[in-house]
Amino acid sequence: MRKTVNNPQIAAIVDEIEAVLRRQGDCHRQLAQLIARKREAIRTGKIQAIPQICQDEHPLVQRVAELEK
Repeated sequence: MRKTVNNPQIAAIVDEIEAVLRRQGDCHRQLAQLIARKREAIRTGKIQAIPQICQDEHPLVQRVAELEK
């Protein structure tokens, strides 16, 4: 439930925080999927898939780090 903020400056800050949190959530969901793929590769002995999964993770980790600044 979103409350109305009467101060436009505060409303803008709240909107920006919400946007950052949404982007972080998206990154974390994607990272969770990659972690699941990595676990499955380990479980099934498909170790050759792990380097590519790690490469796929790297930009997401960087994006999360940037969003947390």
